[in-house]
Amino acid sequence: MPPPNPDKSDKTAAAKTEYYPLPGAQPKTEASKPTTKTEKTVGNNGAFLKGKRASKEGRVISPYPPYQELDVTGLSSGSLALDPTTQKVFEVP
Repeated sequence: MPPPNPDKSDKTAAAKTEYYPLPGAQPKTEASKPTTKTEKTVGNNGAFLKGKRASKEGRVISPYPPYQELDVTGLSSGSLALDPTTQKVFEVP
C-alpha cells in the first residue's frame, strides 16, 4: 500500500509556521513592524544613558561613576558602548 500523499493545505500550513528559537518568544505581527522611516531610525529610544564628549577625538566620558574617559574610536554616534569598569552599556554621543 503506497504512503498517503500529503494534502496541499498541510504544506501551506507548514510553510506559514515560524521557528522561535528562544523559549517564550512571541510571533512577529504586522502591528509590531515600524511603518515609517522615522520609527526605523529612532535608535534605542532613550533606554541608555548618553556619554559626554571628551576633549580628544574618539574619546568619551562614561555616564556612570567613576566617570572614566573611554576610547570609542571606530564607533559611530548613537551606537552602544560598554563601560568596562561598571559593565554597563551607554550610548556614544
